[in-house]
Amino acid sequence: MALLALDLGAASGWAVERSDGRVEHGSWKMPKAEGQRFHQFRINLGDLKRRLDMDGDPLAQIVFEDVNFMPPKGGVYVLHCWGALWGNLLSWAHHHGIPCRGVAVATIKAHLTGKATAAKDLVTAEIKRRGYRFSTHDESDAIALLITVGDRFKPVHGEAA
Repeated sequence: MALLALDLGAASGWAVERSDGRVEHGSWKMPKAEGQRFHQFRINLGDLKRRLDMDGDPLAQIVFEDVNFMPPKGGVYVLHCWGALWGNLLSWAHHHGIPCRGVAVATIKAHLTGKATAAKDLVTAEIKRRGYRFSTHDESDAIALLITVGDRFKPVHGEAA
């Protein structure tokens, strides 16, 4: 059974740990047009679920980075976007019978660095130290969340430095 970690945002980062320990990760850049971002998010979730189901590795749980503070960039608009994605995620997960829970940013930072208020670059450095390579900070955040929740997976062959 697979575990999905999500960093919700305009470009949502995702990381999946499969039952055999392999990890896949990336980010979904979604259109900005009214409503299309949320529709595309649900399509992306469905596509990933179908692929995992076809591989015989269905989603057992979804975790997401639980943002409980005002982001420094974007302010209220960013929070509205996050909240809409959060609502879509919870609805989609409930519809498919998949448990879904949030993990506080401070918990992720503390797990990876020993300090709940650690700077993002310290978290990123720890992920790289563990052998993961990523293209965006959204993808990095999803990997950090997956490590925090599972902390039992290894890089996919070819990902280590």
